[in-house]
Amino acid sequence: MVDAKSVISIAPDPKVAIISAMLKHPDDLSTLVALRQKLIREKAIVDQQLKIGVQNQMEETKEALDILGTTKEQVLGVRANMKNIDSLCKDAQGLITDYPRIRK
Repeated sequence: MVDAKSVISIAPDPKVAIISAMLKHPDDLSTLVALRQKLIREKAIVDQQLKIGVQNQMEETKEALDILGTTKEQVLGVRANMKNIDSLCKDAQGLITDYPRIRK
């Protein structure tokens, strides 16, 4: 016959240890239904918290991606403007006849 201590020592699963701590005596089996309902309620609470956490993370990630997209558009706009300014400066240098002398 296998006793409870040998089963617990064989099974490395921590869940078994938790259950064995809850059910130390045969009389504890009478509270099994209440214990099961309590664990179901706790699981539902944890599941709800996880769901809310995941939703918050998804919303924050979406907002961050939107900001990143806007920033990329702004950087590309600045880049285009800088190219335009550079082009205008080069054109202006060609229009000024004494530019090298003025530059000195």
